[in-house]
Amino acid sequence: MSMKCLPELANYFNVIIKNNVGNDSVKLTEYCKENNINIIDDDYGMGFGLNNNIVYQYCTHHLNMTENDLFILVNPDVVVTPECIKQLLTLFSNETVDIATIALYKDENYTIRDFAVRRYPTLLAFVSSLLGISKNYTKCADDVDWFAGSFMAFRSGIYQSLGGFDENYFMYCEDVDICYRAKQKGYKLRFYPDIKAIHKAQHNNRKILSKHFNWHVKSAVRFLLSKYINLPVKSIIK
Repeated sequence: MSMKCLPELANYFNVIIKNNVGNDSVKLTEYCKENNINIIDDDYGMGFGLNNNIVYQYCTHHLNMTENDLFILVNPDVVVTPECIKQLLTLFSNETVDIATIALYKDENYTIRDFAVRRYPTLLAFVSSLLGISKNYTKCADDVDWFAGSFMAFRSGIYQSLGGFDENYFMYCEDVDICYRAKQKGYKLRFYPDIKAIHKAQHNNRKILSKHFNWHVKSAVRFLLSKYINLPVKSIIK
Protein backbone atom coordinates (compact mmCIF):
# COMPACT_ATOMS: atom_id res chain seq x y z
CA MET A 1 0.00 0.00 0.00
CA SER A 2 1.11 3.62 -0.17
CA MET A 3 3.99 4.01 2.29
CA LYS A 4 2.55 7.29 3.55
CA CYS A 5 -0.46 5.62 5.16
CA LEU A 6 1.48 2.84 6.93
CA PRO A 7 2.76 4.73 10.00
CA GLU A 8 -0.74 5.94 10.86
CA LEU A 9 -2.17 2.44 10.46
CA ALA A 10 0.61 1.06 12.66
CA ASN A 11 -0.58 3.32 15.49
CA TYR A 12 -3.73 1.22 15.74
CA PHE A 13 -3.05 -2.17 14.16
CA ASN A 14 -0.32 -4.71 13.53
CA VAL A 15 1.05 -3.85 10.07
CA ILE A 16 3.24 -6.33 8.19
CA ILE A 17 5.19 -5.67 4.99
CA LYS A 18 6.38 -8.62 2.91
CA ASN A 19 9.40 -7.53 0.85
CA ASN A 20 9.19 -9.53 -2.37
CA VAL A 21 11.90 -7.86 -4.46
CA GLY A 22 14.83 -7.39 -2.10
CA ASN A 23 15.62 -3.88 -3.32
CA ASP A 24 16.62 -1.30 -0.70
CA SER A 25 16.20 -3.86 2.07
CA VAL A 26 18.29 -1.85 4.53
CA LYS A 27 16.30 1.35 3.98
CA LEU A 28 12.98 -0.49 4.17
CA THR A 29 13.98 -2.28 7.36
CA GLU A 30 15.02 1.01 8.97
CA TYR A 31 11.75 2.64 7.88
CA CYS A 32 9.73 -0.19 9.39
CA LYS A 33 11.67 -0.08 12.65
CA GLU A 34 11.16 3.69 12.97
CA ASN A 35 7.40 3.36 12.39
CA ASN A 36 6.63 0.22 14.42
CA ILE A 37 5.94 -1.83 11.28
CA ASN A 38 6.73 -5.54 11.05
CA ILE A 39 8.74 -6.66 8.03
CA ILE A 40 9.38 -10.05 6.45
CA ASP A 41 12.54 -9.53 4.44
CA ASP A 42 13.29 -12.87 2.78
CA ASP A 43 11.90 -15.38 0.26
CA TYR A 44 11.95 -12.90 -2.64
CA GLY A 45 10.17 -13.45 -5.94
CA MET A 46 7.31 -15.50 -4.54
CA GLY A 47 3.77 -15.54 -5.95
CA PHE A 48 0.81 -13.62 -4.54
CA GLY A 49 -0.72 -16.57 -2.73
CA LEU A 50 2.49 -17.85 -1.15
CA ASN A 51 3.46 -14.36 0.02
CA ASN A 52 0.16 -13.91 1.82
CA ASN A 53 0.37 -17.39 3.32
CA ILE A 54 3.83 -16.49 4.64
CA VAL A 55 2.41 -13.33 6.20
CA TYR A 56 -0.43 -15.33 7.77
CA GLN A 57 2.03 -17.72 9.38
CA TYR A 58 4.10 -14.79 10.63
CA CYS A 59 1.01 -13.26 12.27
CA THR A 60 0.14 -16.57 13.90
CA HIS A 61 3.62 -17.46 15.13
CA HIS A 62 5.03 -14.02 15.99
CA LEU A 63 2.04 -11.76 16.68
CA ASN A 64 -0.21 -14.29 18.44
CA MET A 65 -3.06 -13.84 15.98
CA THR A 66 -6.13 -15.83 17.09
CA GLU A 67 -8.93 -17.32 15.01
CA ASN A 68 -11.23 -14.43 15.98
CA ASP A 69 -8.83 -11.72 14.77
CA LEU A 70 -9.11 -10.13 11.33
CA PHE A 71 -6.43 -10.95 8.76
CA ILE A 72 -6.57 -8.18 6.15
CA LEU A 73 -4.67 -8.33 2.85
CA VAL A 74 -3.91 -5.01 1.18
CA ASN A 75 -2.03 -4.53 -2.09
CA PRO A 76 0.96 -2.13 -2.19
CA ASP A 77 -0.99 0.16 -4.53
CA VAL A 78 -3.98 0.58 -2.18
CA VAL A 79 -4.31 3.62 0.11
CA VAL A 80 -6.47 2.95 3.15
CA THR A 81 -7.06 4.90 6.38
CA PRO A 82 -7.40 3.67 9.98
CA GLU A 83 -11.01 4.87 9.92
CA CYS A 84 -11.77 2.43 7.08
CA ILE A 85 -10.35 -0.48 9.04
CA LYS A 86 -12.21 0.57 12.20
CA GLN A 87 -15.50 0.67 10.28
CA LEU A 88 -14.78 -2.79 8.92
CA LEU A 89 -13.98 -4.14 12.39
CA THR A 90 -17.30 -2.81 13.67
CA LEU A 91 -19.23 -4.50 10.88
CA PHE A 92 -17.44 -7.81 11.45
CA SER A 93 -18.35 -7.54 15.14
CA ASN A 94 -22.02 -6.83 14.51
CA GLU A 95 -22.80 -8.98 11.46
CA THR A 96 -22.48 -12.58 10.34
CA VAL A 97 -19.68 -12.32 7.81
CA ASP A 98 -16.58 -14.42 7.19
CA ILE A 99 -14.76 -12.64 4.35
CA ALA A 100 -15.29 -9.08 3.14
CA THR A 101 -14.05 -6.29 0.92
CA ILE A 102 -14.68 -2.56 0.56
CA ALA A 103 -15.25 -0.15 -2.34
CA LEU A 104 -12.07 0.68 -4.24
CA TYR A 105 -11.73 3.82 -6.35
CA LYS A 106 -9.12 4.83 -8.91
CA ASP A 107 -9.09 8.52 -7.95
CA GLU A 108 -8.79 10.56 -4.77
CA ASN A 109 -12.23 12.11 -5.28
CA TYR A 110 -13.87 8.67 -5.15
CA THR A 111 -15.66 9.10 -8.48
CA ILE A 112 -14.06 6.36 -10.64
CA ARG A 113 -14.87 2.91 -9.33
CA ASP A 114 -12.44 0.01 -9.58
CA PHE A 115 -14.93 -2.79 -10.07
CA ALA A 116 -13.24 -5.46 -7.98
CA VAL A 117 -16.41 -7.30 -6.91
CA ARG A 118 -17.59 -9.76 -9.54
CA ARG A 119 -19.63 -12.80 -10.45
CA TYR A 120 -17.91 -16.14 -11.02
CA PRO A 121 -16.07 -15.91 -14.34
CA THR A 122 -16.81 -18.00 -17.40
CA LEU A 123 -14.39 -18.53 -20.29
CA LEU A 124 -16.00 -15.59 -22.11
CA ALA A 125 -15.69 -13.41 -19.00
CA PHE A 126 -11.97 -14.18 -18.75
CA VAL A 127 -11.42 -13.23 -22.40
CA SER A 128 -13.38 -9.99 -21.90
CA SER A 129 -11.31 -9.19 -18.82
CA LEU A 130 -8.04 -9.65 -20.69
CA LEU A 131 -9.33 -7.30 -23.40
CA GLY A 132 -10.36 -4.74 -20.79
CA ILE A 133 -14.07 -4.88 -21.63
CA SER A 134 -15.36 -7.03 -18.79
CA LYS A 135 -18.85 -6.31 -17.46
CA ASN A 136 -18.83 -9.21 -15.01
CA TYR A 137 -19.02 -7.04 -11.91
CA THR A 138 -21.73 -6.53 -9.30
CA LYS A 139 -22.81 -3.60 -7.15
CA CYS A 140 -24.71 -5.81 -4.71
CA ALA A 141 -23.68 -5.37 -1.07
CA ASP A 142 -25.11 -8.68 0.09
CA ASP A 143 -23.63 -12.15 -0.38
CA VAL A 144 -21.26 -11.95 -3.38
CA ASP A 145 -19.33 -14.47 -5.49
CA TRP A 146 -15.77 -13.12 -5.30
CA PHE A 147 -13.68 -10.00 -5.06
CA ALA A 148 -10.14 -9.04 -6.00
CA GLY A 149 -7.16 -9.75 -3.76
CA SER A 150 -6.26 -6.06 -3.73
CA PHE A 151 -8.25 -5.82 -0.47
CA MET A 152 -9.60 -8.85 1.36
CA ALA A 153 -10.52 -9.17 5.03
CA PHE A 154 -10.76 -12.66 6.55
CA ARG A 155 -11.66 -13.91 9.95
CA SER A 156 -8.35 -15.55 10.76
CA GLY A 157 -9.92 -18.91 11.54
CA ILE A 158 -11.68 -18.93 8.16
CA TYR A 159 -8.39 -18.31 6.33
CA GLN A 160 -6.86 -21.20 8.27
CA SER A 161 -9.76 -23.54 7.51
CA LEU A 162 -9.37 -22.82 3.78
CA GLY A 163 -5.64 -23.54 3.92
CA GLY A 164 -5.01 -19.99 2.75
CA PHE A 165 -4.39 -19.28 -0.93
CA ASP A 166 -3.64 -22.07 -3.39
CA GLU A 167 0.04 -21.57 -4.20
CA ASN A 168 -0.38 -23.32 -7.56
CA TYR A 169 -1.49 -19.87 -8.77
CA PHE A 170 1.57 -17.63 -9.06
CA MET A 171 -0.48 -14.53 -9.80
CA TYR A 172 -4.11 -13.89 -10.82
CA CYS A 173 -7.22 -15.96 -10.04
CA GLU A 174 -6.02 -17.06 -6.60
CA ASP A 175 -8.57 -14.58 -5.24
CA VAL A 176 -11.32 -16.13 -7.38
CA ASP A 177 -10.24 -19.58 -6.23
CA ILE A 178 -10.22 -18.88 -2.49
CA CYS A 179 -13.61 -17.17 -2.68
CA TYR A 180 -15.00 -20.11 -4.66
CA ARG A 181 -13.68 -22.60 -2.09
CA ALA A 182 -15.09 -20.45 0.72
CA LYS A 183 -18.55 -20.40 -0.88
CA GLN A 184 -18.37 -24.16 -1.37
CA LYS A 185 -17.87 -24.47 2.40
CA GLY A 186 -20.82 -22.21 3.09
CA TYR A 187 -18.88 -19.15 4.25
CA LYS A 188 -20.43 -15.72 3.79
CA LEU A 189 -18.72 -13.09 1.63
CA ARG A 190 -19.77 -9.46 1.92
CA PHE A 191 -19.08 -6.26 0.00
CA TYR A 192 -19.31 -2.97 1.93
CA PRO A 193 -19.68 -0.15 -0.64
CA ASP A 194 -19.82 2.62 1.96
CA ILE A 195 -16.25 1.97 3.13
CA LYS A 196 -13.86 3.46 0.58
CA ALA A 197 -10.17 3.28 -0.33
CA ILE A 198 -8.02 4.24 -3.32
CA HIS A 199 -6.54 1.61 -5.65
CA LYS A 200 -3.84 2.82 -8.04
CA ALA A 201 -4.08 -0.26 -10.24
CA GLN A 202 -1.85 -0.82 -13.28
CA HIS A 203 -3.58 -3.86 -14.90
CA ASN A 204 -0.38 -5.27 -16.40
CA ASN A 205 -2.25 -8.44 -17.37
CA ARG A 206 -3.82 -6.65 -20.37
CA LYS A 207 -0.55 -6.28 -22.27
CA ILE A 208 -0.83 -9.09 -24.81
CA LEU A 209 1.86 -11.79 -24.52
CA SER A 210 3.48 -10.07 -21.55
CA LYS A 211 4.61 -12.04 -18.50
CA HIS A 212 1.51 -10.92 -16.60
CA PHE A 213 -0.75 -11.83 -19.52
CA ASN A 214 0.68 -15.36 -19.61
CA TRP A 215 0.27 -15.74 -15.84
CA HIS A 216 -3.36 -14.64 -16.16
CA VAL A 217 -4.12 -17.11 -18.95
CA LYS A 218 -2.53 -20.03 -17.06
CA SER A 219 -4.39 -19.12 -13.88
CA ALA A 220 -7.70 -18.76 -15.71
CA VAL A 221 -7.34 -22.21 -17.25
CA ARG A 222 -6.50 -23.72 -13.87
CA PHE A 223 -9.51 -22.12 -12.19
CA LEU A 224 -11.94 -23.18 -14.91
CA LEU A 225 -10.62 -26.75 -14.69
CA SER A 226 -10.84 -26.73 -10.88
CA LYS A 227 -14.61 -26.17 -11.09
CA TYR A 228 -14.98 -29.55 -12.80
CA ILE A 229 -11.91 -31.47 -11.64
CA ASN A 230 -10.89 -31.81 -8.00
CA LEU A 231 -7.42 -30.25 -8.32
CA PRO A 232 -5.33 -30.41 -5.11
CA VAL A 233 -4.62 -27.18 -3.23
CA LYS A 234 -0.95 -26.43 -2.55
CA SER A 235 -0.32 -24.43 0.62
CA ILE A 236 2.18 -24.07 3.46
CA ILE A 237 -0.79 -23.57 5.80
CA LYS A 238 -2.01 -26.85 7.26
